[in-house]
Amino acid sequence: MLFSLSSWQPDRERLRDWMAAQLCATYPGAPWAQELLKAGLVLPVLDGLDECWATLAGENWSDYVSSLT
Repeated sequence: MLFSLSSWQPDRERLRDWMAAQLCATYPGAPWAQELLKAGLVLPVLDGLDECWATLAGENWSDYVSSLT
C-alpha cells in the first residue's frame, strides 16, 4: 500500500497508528486495518521518506520501523 508521508506528524502519532488511519480513510468501514498491520500483512511503500528524512535526522529511525512490528 502506498502511504504518502506528507500528512504524517511523527511528533504527534506513531507510524502504525497513522498508517491504520490512512487505511481507514482509503477504505471506509475497514475495522481490520490495525489487525492487518499488526499481522504484517501490509507492505508499506512510504512516499516522501526522502523529504521527511531531514525532520527525522536526529531521531532513531529504527524506533519508527520497529513500531510496525
